[in-house]
Amino acid sequence: MVIKNKFNAILKCAKDNWVVTIIILTCLAFIANFIFFFPGYMSNDSILMYYVARGDVPSDLAPVMLGLIWRVLYQITGQMSSLLFFQLAMLWSSLCLFATYVFKKSKSRKYSLMVLAIGILPFVFNISGVIWRDCQMVFALMLATSLILWFKEIKHIWSRIALFILIILLIMYAAVSRYNAIIAVAPMVFLAVRNSGFIKKTYIQVILAVLSIPLVFLVLLPLINSLMGATKSNNQPGLLLDDIIRVSDRDVLNNLEIPTDLRVSLIKIQDCSFATDRLVDNIGFCADNEIRLDLYENSSEFQRIWLKIITSNPFGYIKYKAKMYLNVLFPVKSYIYVWQDGIVANKYNVTVQFDSLRTIGFAYTNFFSRYLRMAYEPWFWLVSGLALLYVSIKKRGIHTLLINVLCVSGVLYILGYIPTGIAPDYRYIYWPVLAIIIAFVLFKIDRRSRLKNKKAVN
Repeated sequence: MVIKNKFNAILKCAKDNWVVTIIILTCLAFIANFIFFFPGYMSNDSILMYYVARGDVPSDLAPVMLGLIWRVLYQITGQMSSLLFFQLAMLWSSLCLFATYVFKKSKSRKYSLMVLAIGILPFVFNISGVIWRDCQMVFALMLATSLILWFKEIKHIWSRIALFILIILLIMYAAVSRYNAIIAVAPMVFLAVRNSGFIKKTYIQVILAVLSIPLVFLVLLPLINSLMGATKSNNQPGLLLDDIIRVSDRDVLNNLEIPTDLRVSLIKIQDCSFATDRLVDNIGFCADNEIRLDLYENSSEFQRIWLKIITSNPFGYIKYKAKMYLNVLFPVKSYIYVWQDGIVANKYNVTVQFDSLRTIGFAYTNFFSRYLRMAYEPWFWLVSGLALLYVSIKKRGIHTLLINVLCVSGVLYILGYIPTGIAPDYRYIYWPVLAIIIAFVLFKIDRRSRLKNKKAVN
């Protein structure tokens, strides 16, 4: 009886101080998430950035912002897990701010708990602690979104200016985390500028959003590469190889006026590509180190080869791109990559600290990826984003603009893979997943508000 009374007293205190309860729950979830993935799960991409953090010189083949942030954090703390801490701090701070905002607007404890539960959804939790550019980009955009929600609640002008600067910094950080991030970021720049209230005219807001594209590619990315001393690379083989070998046939390759070694390499990759039905990233799956070296030594030939093949077979090119994008939307189950199993072998011999937790995480992800497979596939989020955008336009509410921009950002990010395609890797759609989930929660709040207003009128 005494225990029951104490429990009821604690429960009453939690309900009476619900914002504090949200903060406590967030801190507990953050700590659990941090311990689960400690010191941060890493693929080959991640390990290369850890080497950069420890002093290696990167190339500009991929954005090096992750390496820069990690290097700064490592020099301050001396801990490789510092980036995992930073990454998860962005995730759980954004969810805490979002949950508090939802409670303020809806007065619903259930809805605010639903927001916190986003962080433990199997298709959110599964890569939340993997050190990837994708996660950095997504969590920065999530935090920016949560801060945008609170913007109109702040009345003090200098606080608004400081918050606006922080939002823009987070959005720009996301933009320089991945080369294709700008597709998702440009709408978010528009949203931030519009919600700030500092610039009233819509056409200027649109112009600023468009100008963010050259700002990222002509100023920020070159500046970061310069700061890191990144070596210049020519990635034409990586970008054009798939088109060349999938659109051409053996006779075309044999008749090309190219060095013999390059022709042999292209034919070997083509044989492997068609044998395994590999539509994208053939340079990674079908080329060994010797062949890759040969390809990059002849990188100046690729643009000429690509133009000759595509112009001689435009319908074959369109057919290949259509098949490739359908493969993006509906990935083959056996290939889809939804879980990074710990830390790959590395020269610093860094390993996962809690192997039993890794096993639990794998089982959790594997179970839901089997029975909720659609939640890990791009087509589901593309359809969901478009459907939610349509309904939001039809049934307007106080968050309509934010919902629409999030849906547009997520949908554009998925459509952005039409020219290049992607390997069936779940991280490449992580932003659309979370953007559309956040938009859906805001739509539910607007719907709840509309129903309340109807009841009040009746």
